[in-house]
Amino acid sequence: MRDLSRPLFPIGVVAGLIGCSPSTLRSWEAKGLVSPYRDRHTGYRLYSWRDVERLQFIRYLVTKRKVPLREVKAKLRASTAHRERKGWIIDRRRPRKAAVALPLPAIGEDLKP
Repeated sequence: MRDLSRPLFPIGVVAGLIGCSPSTLRSWEAKGLVSPYRDRHTGYRLYSWRDVERLQFIRYLVTKRKVPLREVKAKLRASTAHRERKGWIIDRRRPRKAAVALPLPAIGEDLKP
């Protein structure tokens, strides 16, 4: 079973997954909407699957729902509280029935003969 909170993806990969630029992700980080892991040695941002899910929701709020960035953090908190009340929070220790839309191979897997 995968650890969904393990940092795996660099900023460029995540930007491609959610359909925005790396500078947009940096801006959202500066506003406190997401906190990616920072590698101690390189300083690179590394994102987990949970971060990707959160960023997809942020992008949905901003592009489809036209929520201003200053209100996104409150919407994220309210959404999480609502899902907890309704029982929609998935227990991540159990395998999920629906897979993530775009499964990616492990780093270096494509180099195997």
